[in-house]
Amino acid sequence: MEYRKRGRGTGLWIASFFLGQFLCPLALLTLKSVTGQLTTAVGALGLASALVAAGLLPLLRRTSPQEALQA
Repeated sequence: MEYRKRGRGTGLWIASFFLGQFLCPLALLTLKSVTGQLTTAVGALGLASALVAAGLLPLLRRTSPQEALQA
């Protein structure tokens, strides 16, 4: 694997991680004002996250070990 690809992947992961850390409290505060309780807001956010993860699961691309070596 090229160092450039590894660096790009690491950068994207770090960016999404910190974006999630910034947006999560904002989403929880918004959901808390809608639902009235923090526990309900956390449950709703967890359910939404699980649904998004389940929806993105088919988009995963599996490569064979030979394809990974050629890339």
